[in-house]
Amino acid sequence: MASLREVYKVEVLVTELFCIGNAMVDVFARVPPDFYGQFGLTAPIQHIDPVKAGEILAALQTCPPGNALDPAISSGGGAANTAKIASVLGIRSAFAGAVGSDAFAGLFKEEMERSGVSLYLSSKKSSTGVFISLNCENPDKKDKEGRCIAASPSAALEFDAEDLTTIFSQSLLTDHLPRVVYIDGFLLNRERLMRCILELVEKYRLCFALDLGTVDIAAAQAALARQGNSFFWDRKPRRFPMILFFNEKEAEIFAKVLGAGWESLFLNAAGYTSVLIAVKLAERGTAVFSGGAVYHVKAEPVKAMESTGAGDAYAAGFLASWLRGENPPQCGQAGNEAAALVLGSPGTSVLPFL
Repeated sequence: MASLREVYKVEVLVTELFCIGNAMVDVFARVPPDFYGQFGLTAPIQHIDPVKAGEILAALQTCPPGNALDPAISSGGGAANTAKIASVLGIRSAFAGAVGSDAFAGLFKEEMERSGVSLYLSSKKSSTGVFISLNCENPDKKDKEGRCIAASPSAALEFDAEDLTTIFSQSLLTDHLPRVVYIDGFLLNRERLMRCILELVEKYRLCFALDLGTVDIAAAQAALARQGNSFFWDRKPRRFPMILFFNEKEAEIFAKVLGAGWESLFLNAAGYTSVLIAVKLAERGTAVFSGGAVYHVKAEPVKAMESTGAGDAYAAGFLASWLRGENPPQCGQAGNEAAALVLGSPGTSVLPFL
């Protein structure tokens, strides 16, 4: 009987990008005007428990004809999206996270594997996490597009340091290490898991890539850095190269908390040869900071259907270019182009451009 190492040998030898994060299933649907009130959805973005998530999903299947579109469903979660899109772009990618033992776990696995991603999934008793994006024609107290997001991470939050240590202790990755470990900002408040990730990155001298993810996360992380109370930002000496992704609002709040303008702050930070920072400027393109210089990369106009996952796709394009040895402006351009692919469809379903 072949050993576990032999079974995985081909995948291990070619893995370049190793993503760690929340395994989610994305659901997109248009709903009638009374749908939000029916389920107590009172904020543009809110967390819900798995029971309510199940009720909403069931209701989406029974909306009266003409009042709701058939839900569009795809695998999701920031780091999983990045792994999936990077794989489609030709980078051998892997993803580690946690799912339940339900039908959505099967859907997540099937789509990720169909995209060519090697999976290291821990199975939990909780349900698989879901991200539900709803659009209403008659918005009430929602964002300008009438969208409401209800997220139930559930099992995704149960991936821990022990799960990650097990993956590496099996020697499935250490025989041929990935060049980049990528996470999104939602993991930053899980200290035990983050410490484990950073220890592995330092031990094997891997490149560490991070997308801050939200304005709130950026503000909280900057506050910790300013207080000198962050196990991540205060980590000195830093023994690994680092790539950071912000959108413009995240960059502004991060720098503001630190008492600086983001351009000057990032220009100074990127003076170190091991630090590269990309700021996504939406339709204006990208600002990439590297080697004490800033490169402005314009983006081609694109008609956006849905913005969810565009930032994840940007990271995938950028990292794919970086892994191929391309220069900072080329990385920024690749990020812009990957984001444009996702903006044209709901979520990060790769089927339209496989």
